[in-house]
Amino acid sequence: MGRRVASMVACLLLPACAVGSRAASAAEPAAAPAAPAVLPASLPLRRDAAAGSDAPGWVPSAALLALTGIVGVWLVRRRSVAKATGLPGSPRAVPLIRIASVGLTPQASVHVVRWNGEELVLGCTAQQVTLLSRRTPPAPEPEPEP
Repeated sequence: MGRRVASMVACLLLPACAVGSRAASAAEPAAAPAAPAVLPASLPLRRDAAAGSDAPGWVPSAALLALTGIVGVWLVRRRSVAKATGLPGSPRAVPLIRIASVGLTPQASVHVVRWNGEELVLGCTAQQVTLLSRRTPPAPEPEPEP
């Protein structure tokens, strides 16, 4: 959803940047005075620099600044939501409980964990984690009433 919002904002701001720069460049020739008669280059005169600036207007800069601010706010909100839930992209954090671990070699081990209502046996090495077994834990037996 955040990418959609950022794309829509960019689509809205890009035409405004183009219109602002066109308006600034279109206004410059209209404001310039009529061109003086061309004098021969052999005359010892001081010549003025070319009139008009090629700098774009303030609209593209303001649009870029606004877009940067919107993206920054979106990233901060996304990170704060990810920290609050514990897992990025999940609606709520599901705890992972380590039940037991056994080291096989200095770089390999086997772990039994409880996650999402299942018990998982995981084989871990320096390069990968492999699911060895999974089972649903048995329900606790009800205590007999005296």
